[in-house]
Amino acid sequence: MKKLILGILDCDDLAPELRGDYHCYTCMFKTLFEPIVQTEKIDIEYRRYDVQKNLLPIEPNECDAYLITGSKTGVYDDKPWIELLISFIQTTYKQQIKLVGLCFGHQILAHALGGKADKSGKGWGVGVMLSHSVEKADWMPTKLASINLLYSHQDQVTRLPPQAKLLFTSDFCQFSAFYIPERALAFQGHPEFTLDYCERLMFIRQSRYAEGQYEQAVRSLEQDLHSDVLANWILNFLQDEKRG
Repeated sequence: MKKLILGILDCDDLAPELRGDYHCYTCMFKTLFEPIVQTEKIDIEYRRYDVQKNLLPIEPNECDAYLITGSKTGVYDDKPWIELLISFIQTTYKQQIKLVGLCFGHQILAHALGGKADKSGKGWGVGVMLSHSVEKADWMPTKLASINLLYSHQDQVTRLPPQAKLLFTSDFCQFSAFYIPERALAFQGHPEFTLDYCERLMFIRQSRYAEGQYEQAVRSLEQDLHSDVLANWILNFLQDEKRG
């Protein structure tokens, strides 16, 4: 099997209270993929790019594909690295190199490719949240009627790129996942989060939430997650495979 060189466009630093245990988003994605990599003997080389420090690949073809992480920053914020990232996404997309985005990555993929993302009037989405299937792609071997993922966001995609297909939706987040065949895949949820990480992050941020939301979000953590399913889908999409 051909080696997959996966560039992780790391767009945030973890909270200081969590950094010692979880280090960085790139580390969290490597942990997410590791069981599949070991079981399926997939050959992946990870290359981390600290996007907040304006560190991006010199040329898109440095890697076979790119994954864009979450971030506290909004796609609409006036920061030089945001503009650099948008330009890189557009160039990479034109060169037909695959892109995957999660949370902020989901939003900036939509924004860069002709859609839109904004701060939502619905407030924070936190804890385990359910979204419903709209369409099944070739790299999703089993159609699930719905999936549970961990969420932590107050921005949302409000308009899909014109070429995008909606994958999942919910009452809270209309465009919770989309894809562009052979080119891009994006989810608002966080498959890389563990229950422990999410609970500790919500504890740190609880003063930002609406009244009673923190307690409700903590209770939601008792639900089953589909993070491992999503990890399979992402690797299937990147490799044109149909595993699991």
